[in-house]
This record gives sequence, structure tokens and C-alpha cells, in this order.
Amino acid sequence: MLEKLDFPKFPDIIEFTLNRPNELSQRELEEIRQLPGVSEIVFGQDTREQVNTFFTIANFVGVVLIMLLVVSIILIIHNSIQIALRIRWREIEIYKILGATAAFIQLPYLFEGIIIAVSGYLISLGIIYLLYEFVVAGITFNEATFGIRQLVRFFTPAEFLISLFLLVFLGIISSALASNKIIKELDAGQA
Repeated sequence: MLEKLDFPKFPDIIEFTLNRPNELSQRELEEIRQLPGVSEIVFGQDTREQVNTFFTIANFVGVVLIMLLVVSIILIIHNSIQIALRIRWREIEIYKILGATAAFIQLPYLFEGIIIAVSGYLISLGIIYLLYEFVVAGITFNEATFGIRQLVRFFTPAEFLISLFLLVFLGIISSALASNKIIKELDAGQA
């Protein structure tokens, strides 16, 4: 059938699918390669393996980026709370003189750390979702790789909640560490 086609009328690339239960034999592959105008035969399985390799590398890079993200979140929240505490140094001294406990002084800064963590989470999640959709749409553009759309997924609701609680926990810990440091400095200064 292919031998009777007039190849100069076709574009440079022709894509077709064979629906048969077994793979092409070596003889059949050679016959197709010998046809005029055939320069390369690409199998969907090869493309799928390349895409799977891409996702394996992307997962590794993603884990490294998540670890860097966690460290940067801790540092950003810690430094933000420390700056906020230093700006309100005199106010905190007055609270200490009036008998305020460390927990009373820390509470607003713990909430500030939570707000920073949640807002950063929502903004970054939106950006990640847009990038995810862009990459998946770019990879699953043909029939050979369209099945990958069922293999890859964005976060499940459980993963959303776990990561949100993790970031809130990191916000609380970072805020507590920063505020404890400032309160200890205040206590040392009053002694």
C-alpha cells in the first residue's frame, strides 16, 4: 500500500499508527526503511521511555528543590519575624515590664509566621500548577504519549493538606525560634 503512494505530495513527516497485537518483525521494519522518503522510524514505546526518563529526572530535581524550599522557608520566616520583633523592640520591652509572658509576646508573631507560610504556599502552588499543565500538555501532544496523562498527576487532596500542615508547622517553628531569641536578648538586657 505504501509503495503506491506518491511521496513528493506529502509533507516531510507522516505519522501513522499500526493497530496490531504484535510488534513489527525485522523484515517488515527493513521493508519500511527501504521505501523512498523514509528516513527514520520512531516507535511510541521509545517516546514513552524518554518521557518516563524525563519524569524520573524531574522527580529527583523536584525533591531537591523541595528540600531547598523548606530551608528557604525556614530562613525567610525566621528573618521576617526577627525583623518585625526588632522593629517593635521598645513595645516588647514595655510588655515585659508590665509582666507579659513570653507566650503572650510570641503569639502574634506565630500567627505572622503562619500567614507567611500559607500565603507562600498558595502562591507557589498556583505557579507550580501552571507549569505542570504546560509541561504535561507539551509532552502529551501526540497519540504515542497521550496515555502518559493517566500516569502523571498533580497533588492529591491528602498531599495538599500534608504539605500545608508541614508549611504551617515550619512557620510556627521558625517564628518561635526567632521570637525566643529576641525575648532572651531582652531578658539578658534587663538583667
